Amino acid sequence: MSERSKIIKCTADFRWAGVPVTEYKPDPTLFRDVTRQTLVGEGSGEESSPILARYFEVQPGGFSTLEYHDHRHIVIV
Repeated sequence: MSERSKIIKCTADFRWAGVPVTEYKPDPTLFRDVTRQTLVGEGSGEESSPILARYFEVQPGGFSTLEYHDHRHIVIV
């Protein structure tokens, strides 16, 4: 198994360089003004990773619901 390192720089506007910004979920009754960037795991080009790491940004007045998942993951808000 080969070891790989991945460095993602955070930009001055608090985005992760080279990582697409997506709306979290469009349902306005459960989520509003929330974006995410997937840093590691499914959706980041590293589908075989055993863990997900995602960065969420919630705008003033925005909100999300509390969720539980069976997979291992890291959430950065």
